[in-house]
Amino acid sequence: GALEGKELDIAFLPPGNEAGAKFGEEPAQEFILAVKGGGRGAVTKSHLLWKHPTKHTDHIVSPLVTADRMFLVKGGGISTCFEVEKGKKVWGPKRIQNECEYFASPIYGDGKIYVAGENGKIVVLEDGPEQKIIAKNDMGDSILGTPAIADGRLFIRTRGKLICVGEK
Repeated sequence: GALEGKELDIAFLPPGNEAGAKFGEEPAQEFILAVKGGGRGAVTKSHLLWKHPTKHTDHIVSPLVTADRMFLVKGGGISTCFEVEKGKKVWGPKRIQNECEYFASPIYGDGKIYVAGENGKIVVLEDGPEQKIIAKNDMGDSILGTPAIADGRLFIRTRGKLICVGEK
C-alpha cells in the first residue's frame, strides 16, 4: 500500500537508522520513535530503539534528525530536541522566538538548523545541547515550502520569489 498523511512524517538518520514522529487525532495518540535500520521480516520488536508518547509533534512539519539529535517544531514556534540513541529529551519545549505557523520542515547544513516560518523569517539554530539562536533573517515574504541546500547554497522559495544565499 501507499503511505499517506500521518505515515509520511518520518526523518531518516544515516547510516540506516530511522527516527520519526506520529501526529494523532488526539494528543494521547502522538509519539516519537527511533528504529534501527536494516533487517528483514518482522523487526518491530527487535529494531525499535525507543518510542515515547509526546505532545511535541506536528501534522505538517517533519522532524529533523542530525547525527545524534532529533529536532521537532510545531505551530507557534514551539521546538523540542531529543537524543536519537536513547530518546532522552535534550531541551524544550521552548519557543524559537518566531511565533507563527510552520509549513516548512527544518533543514540542516554547515552545523546549523534552519527553521523557516510562514511569516518569512528564518531562524538559524546551533545544533547543540541547548536551544541557541545564531541568527534570524527576514526574507520579506511568506515561506510555505521547505528550503533546500545544494552546492554550498541555501535556496528559499517564498510566496513570490526564489532566493539563493551563498558565497558563489
